[in-house]
Amino acid sequence: LADGTTKGPWCEEEDERLIEAVRKYGTNWSRVSRAIRSRNPDQCSSHWSQVLDPAINYCDWTPEEVSHT
Repeated sequence: LADGTTKGPWCEEEDERLIEAVRKYGTNWSRVSRAIRSRNPDQCSSHWSQVLDPAINYCDWTPEEVSHT
C-alpha cells in the first residue's frame, strides 16, 4: 500500500505486536497501528475483532442461540 502498510495475511510477529499493543493502548487503533508499524488502524481493528480477540467464541451455537437468530 502507498502509506507503507502491508497487505495480505498477518505473520506471527505482527500478531504478537498487535496483542502487545492492544494490552498497552486498548482499542485506540491509531496508537495500536503506530506500534505495529506495518498495518493501518482499520486492519488492526479488523484483525483483532475477527481473529485475535480472546472474547471470540469459536464453538458451535447452542440450540438457544440458534433459536434467537
